[in-house]
Amino acid sequence: MTAFLDAVLDTLLPGVDGLPSGSRVGLDPAAHAEALREIGAEAGSDAAFVAASPDARSEILRRLETRPAFQALAAAALTRYYQSEAVVTAMGWRLAPPQPTGHKVAATDAATWERLEKVKARTRIWR
Repeated sequence: MTAFLDAVLDTLLPGVDGLPSGSRVGLDPAAHAEALREIGAEAGSDAAFVAASPDARSEILRRLETRPAFQALAAAALTRYYQSEAVVTAMGWRLAPPQPTGHKVAATDAATWERLEKVKARTRIWR
């Protein structure tokens, strides 16, 4: 199951331009057993999917993309992928949450303060 699941994840998230592939992040196969059964059946077997070319794998997944089980697998894979430390780091984002310390903000320059004076001078514009 591991090679098959890795092949599915790597087809969905191949890992390009310094980003890791989907198999580096992983997914619980038991939670997506129905989708994995459908993919294996569409390919002829789990082993046939693993042995297929990347283009053939993509075509198999395209044929299943409207099925609810596959959509749930894709959503879970994307969520887990983009929340993983490896992907966040590869994208150059910081790992610390924005709160309670907040993001670093550049100091405000004089031109910005001058433009903000107009806003500060306005009266209340809502009821």
